[in-house]
Amino acid sequence: MSDSAASDSTPARTLPIALPEVVPDSLGPWTERAICVGEDPELFFPPHGDPGTRARQVCANCPVRTDCLEYAIDADEFGIWGGLDREERRSFLRERTESA
Repeated sequence: MSDSAASDSTPARTLPIALPEVVPDSLGPWTERAICVGEDPELFFPPHGDPGTRARQVCANCPVRTDCLEYAIDADEFGIWGGLDREERRSFLRERTESA
């Protein structure tokens, strides 16, 4: 493997569930009210084939689920955000766009 393939210059994004005391401006103040703060971040990034049931349960009871979902749709995030995984959010967006 070459040195250039071994290094990745893509900046990492800090998630509020990883560091609850930090609320990145790009996510918004709604993250302060998210009930996922303090949960294990791995919960929201399940391995391939795992439906992420526990993460979806957390999201189902969250008062900022809609804000989280909108953020994840706009940012095309990986993982479970607003109770939906990336493919479900893309499908949701397509359906919303088609019905408008």
